Amino acid sequence: MTRSWPLLVVLALVTSTVASTALAQRDLPLRRVGVRWTRGAPQVSFSARDLVTPRLRRELADGTRHRLAVTVQAYRAGSRRPLASRRMSCSVTYDVFARAYLVRMGRRSWVLSDAQEVLDRCLALVDFTVGSADVYRDLGGERVVFVARAEFNPISRARCRQLLRRSANDDNLIGPVVISILRREICAAERVVEFRSQPIVVPARARR
Repeated sequence: MTRSWPLLVVLALVTSTVASTALAQRDLPLRRVGVRWTRGAPQVSFSARDLVTPRLRRELADGTRHRLAVTVQAYRAGSRRPLASRRMSCSVTYDVFARAYLVRMGRRSWVLSDAQEVLDRCLALVDFTVGSADVYRDLGGERVVFVARAEFNPISRARCRQLLRRSANDDNLIGPVVISILRREICAAERVVEFRSQPIVVPARARR
């Protein structure tokens, strides 16, 4: 029996996406991350400014609202199950009349004069705590790795669900596995940068 063309496309999408995802998990680029332990909890410091290319920097000044988000997860070395996760998100709007950027992060806001200040504020993390001391209490002497994902204009969960519903209505071949893949394809940010830290030894005092 000859498979229909739409089904072949879906199967190709499944195969290629699963393969590339597995490769990405194994081969995330290494980036030096500063880590200090405060009262048994890790505080990480690094920059993800390279998320914003020259083209995206121009987009930041187009007068519309943009989002910059960074998610950091902690893993035991060699494990795929995260120990802890934390996300930080900035909303950035350029005021063409004031010639300044309005940056919002949670309940805080700033007016910044240029794009470099925006990148420093939103994509340079300093002493960013990932998980409480309880998470690492029994891991003294073990190695952990921090994985970071920086995103330019990530799609919200609500918008993602809306797009997936629309796709499901358009194609009766959509099933749970394909929905999971489409979520990665359709709900992807405009640009993503991912990397991992060097292995970090949890200090013995984290057991307390």
